[in-house]
Amino acid sequence: MNIAQVLRQALFDADAVNIDLTTHRFVTETELLTWAQEGHERLLTHLRQVREDYGLVVLKSTDADFRWNGVTYDPSSFGLTTTATTYTLPPDLIELRQIRAITSGYEDRAFESKDLANRQVVDRVRLASGNTTNDVIYWDIVGDRTLRLAIPPDVALDIEISYIARPPLLRLYSTGTVSTTQNSTSVTGASTPNWVINELGLPLELMIAASSTAPKIVSQTAADPFVDPSALYSPVLSIDSDTTLTLQGNYLPTAVSTKAYLLASVPSVPREHQWLLVRFVTAMIRWKASGTPGADLPDFQVLLQEMASDTAIRQTADPQYVEDYDPQWD
Repeated sequence: MNIAQVLRQALFDADAVNIDLTTHRFVTETELLTWAQEGHERLLTHLRQVREDYGLVVLKSTDADFRWNGVTYDPSSFGLTTTATTYTLPPDLIELRQIRAITSGYEDRAFESKDLANRQVVDRVRLASGNTTNDVIYWDIVGDRTLRLAIPPDVALDIEISYIARPPLLRLYSTGTVSTTQNSTSVTGASTPNWVINELGLPLELMIAASSTAPKIVSQTAADPFVDPSALYSPVLSIDSDTTLTLQGNYLPTAVSTKAYLLASVPSVPREHQWLLVRFVTAMIRWKASGTPGADLPDFQVLLQEMASDTAIRQTADPQYVEDYDPQWD
């Protein structure tokens, strides 16, 4: 379920959709998306409390540059030198979990998270006559995303960091038109869709209209095409340029030419819990309609607690190793 489907289903659940599928005027798409963003962040915070590794990302100082929410980041900026003790970490960082050296011959160099005001660290710095060699490299996070080392290493080191990352903002985007080829994963945009310039981040799903009007979530025009909360839409594998993208699977329907479309973010929560985001947005719609702040939010909080007990673990047991069948034992 993508965010457009979440918002549309919330409108249905809040009884804000008319028989002709148009929506009441008291709620706007901007409001819905803002509420969804808030609910999404609440869900992710709760999921991280239940599963500490939820949203874990591994990044090497040798990896390529990337952009996140308008910020360009070069991972080489946290490659360790023999002179620096301060480094800037990725813009999507929430919590740094681990540092590991990946420079050949130095993979056993130990890193340990430690408050740099700790007496052990202070004494280590005071007694050190130079850079650390085979000793532990103590590190700490200062401020939002600044990595501080107690002492620089004795050699430059490329490192790998494991951290909990923030997902991109939830987006809805429909500028321009798209064309597809049946049984192909390629999609071509026209009329300056500017997908790269506008920094659309994965995961996304593509919804294509049968007309020149993009699929609507909120509209008072009955002739508009509306997002279907129960439909299957095409997941996007990559945004390749401002005018080309690749789908995860072949586009099976009949080819379309210069049709309106909607690209919608997919929430970064397990599919089995995306309905909770629907509940949150529904509660906010009802709050605005009734004028009673947070009337349905206590129910949402109860549902969050229930989610903790059934959050799926993708591997529920240790691997079981089985020997090949040997007929002589029959």
